[in-house]
Amino acid sequence: MPLARGCVLFAVAVLAGLPVAPVAAQQVGAQQTAPGGAPDRGSLRDSPNLTGDWGGARDELARRGISVRSSLTQFYQGAIAGNTGRSFEYGGRGDIFLDVDGARAGLWDGFSMHVLGEFNYGRTPGVAGGTTIPNSTAMFFPHANETGGDLTSVFFSQRFGSNVTLMAGKMSMFDFYARGHRFSGGRGIEGFWHTAFVGPPSGFVPVAAFGAIGVLKLDPVSITAMLYDPNDALNRTGFEDPFSDGVTFRGSVDVSGTLSGLPRTDSFMVAISSEPGPDFASSSGLAGTLTPEQRRDLVQRLTTNALWGERTRVPGLEDKRGRFWFGYSFEQTLWQDPGDPARAWGLFGQVGLSDGNPSSYRWQAVGGVGGASPLPGRPHDRFGAGVFYYGYSEDLKRLLEPVVTLRDEYGAELFYNYAITPWMRMTANAQVISPAITTRRDGPQIGNATAASNPTVALLGLRLQIIF
Repeated sequence: MPLARGCVLFAVAVLAGLPVAPVAAQQVGAQQTAPGGAPDRGSLRDSPNLTGDWGGARDELARRGISVRSSLTQFYQGAIAGNTGRSFEYGGRGDIFLDVDGARAGLWDGFSMHVLGEFNYGRTPGVAGGTTIPNSTAMFFPHANETGGDLTSVFFSQRFGSNVTLMAGKMSMFDFYARGHRFSGGRGIEGFWHTAFVGPPSGFVPVAAFGAIGVLKLDPVSITAMLYDPNDALNRTGFEDPFSDGVTFRGSVDVSGTLSGLPRTDSFMVAISSEPGPDFASSSGLAGTLTPEQRRDLVQRLTTNALWGERTRVPGLEDKRGRFWFGYSFEQTLWQDPGDPARAWGLFGQVGLSDGNPSSYRWQAVGGVGGASPLPGRPHDRFGAGVFYYGYSEDLKRLLEPVVTLRDEYGAELFYNYAITPWMRMTANAQVISPAITTRRDGPQIGNATAASNPTVALLGLRLQIIF
């Protein structure tokens, strides 16, 4: 059944593209202003969305300060190498955005409200063959390989003048990352798939943060301060016993400038948290009997779940406080369309260093190239290629040795997003990952000599996004 669905997905995309390919370069400026001030969306082929302007209703809502955007993204992905099944699997995610501009809506100047709803169905390989970082972010959140949805963002924003903005509520951090990065990000539905590029996890930022953010802009410097509950608000409102495990602060200073006449941004980041975590060095090792299910759960909580700072209590281990993380990232534009500065491609990178105990990760490095396609006549295409390396805590590796052989995880991803029309986009994706869990001990008794090895994992996938 997944194979049939994947073939249908591909066939629909190909057939849809036949009468409209290529998307000509002149379509970049196709959206013109019609009498009355509303954008002329032209033919269905040239429209930025499948459903057009809803008979004028979409533009009327925009004039009243209400913006509604939605999309459906389908995935067909499978492993071609590694200690995992060779079958390809099918799933999808729906996204809907609601933005309200307070001034246009008749409220007050500077106020806005933002809502993001996400819904998953079907399944894809997820964390396969001993890997610990999701290879398809959009299919892993808000529900991993099961049907379900969540309002991942419900927050309010107030702008004071042109330099200060305050935000409060439940906020999707993948969405925030996408808004602030041109060459990576994309929430897993527009650019990269792998979480290391969609929103590099540090172990301190939850998927959905419940708290407040303040931004001060002093051109060319932008200062951001975040204060939030360390517990993930994903699939919760955030009001359930907030800040019961402490509080996390994250700050960043972004410096904008130019290099050889092209835009560049350098960011310096720090995060500290009062949330306690297990002291990996407080025990000589795990002892006793664990069922296979308990072993898998323990390893997942201390690796994959720890990506977003989830607190884990381990019997026999003491709690430890004093978590910190330092990071640096950059984006350097290498090419920019003179007629449309929003079309650009360039380099991106991020490095980070944490305490390593009780944080599961000691250090990380992510880098690559991406952005608008450099191919002529392809104004809506995107591409990207990147590499990542996540180094686990040495204390954690020693702690888990009776259960698994835990090493560092590293890999690479390559994708090309082909715009069949502005509202229908097909992405081909390839990933190669060296899994962190290289050996897993079998049997009910910890330390059992029977083991299963996990070689390098290779995945191929197709993604079809339809923007409504």
